[in-house]
Amino acid sequence: MFINLRLNDGSNASIGYLAEGDGSMPKERIEIFGGGKSFVIDDFLTAGAFQNGSEKKTKLRARDKGQENEVRAVCEMVLQGKAAPIALEDLLTTTRATFRIRESLRTGLPVEV
Repeated sequence: MFINLRLNDGSNASIGYLAEGDGSMPKERIEIFGGGKSFVIDDFLTAGAFQNGSEKKTKLRARDKGQENEVRAVCEMVLQGKAAPIALEDLLTTTRATFRIRESLRTGLPVEV
């Protein structure tokens, strides 16, 4: 499944959820392109930055998807009265987008979030 998004600033985002590939390939891949630069994260183990025809590769110390820090921030919010780690409006927008994506998949039509 591919999900294509047009963002308010005119940029585009694509999300690919694929399950048919070979199991030896890294499970997750993030690619970011903009301003003549590219950035790739493979399976949260390696990162590559591409700019001006050269690549700078970094091996990440540990597979960190952010869950531990997310749980810590929520606990601090609840127990210590700290600010929410993600603004409520951002959570609402993400949830709204998820339901609109589901609607688009069901109808086969583009939808606005």
